[in-house]
Amino acid sequence: MCHYLTNFVEISYLSQMLRWENTAPPDGRKGHLDGKGEVNSQISRLAYVIKLIARDDEVRVYSTFERHTRRNDGRSYISRDPSWMNAPYELTSGWYCEGGANIKQKQDWIDSVK
Repeated sequence: MCHYLTNFVEISYLSQMLRWENTAPPDGRKGHLDGKGEVNSQISRLAYVIKLIARDDEVRVYSTFERHTRRNDGRSYISRDPSWMNAPYELTSGWYCEGGANIKQKQDWIDSVK
């Protein structure tokens, strides 16, 4: 069975992600993303996807991530409170994600909002 994308928003997100993938410097090197200097790293790629998802309704999307990425101590990996984070990575509108999270934790973030 062949699947075709028909949702314009999904096509737009994939197009933007493909553009970054095709123009990004090697891992760990600095390049330009949407006219801004950015290091090509695991967290920058994940943050790019999260920001794309949140673009149309930041409060709702980031709040959903915050609810579903809670740690055992009640803090969230995506939050407006970066004070406890080892490597806070700024998203938009005062929201941050923990840049020092491991790959499994980052995958869980995305899985939590599917």
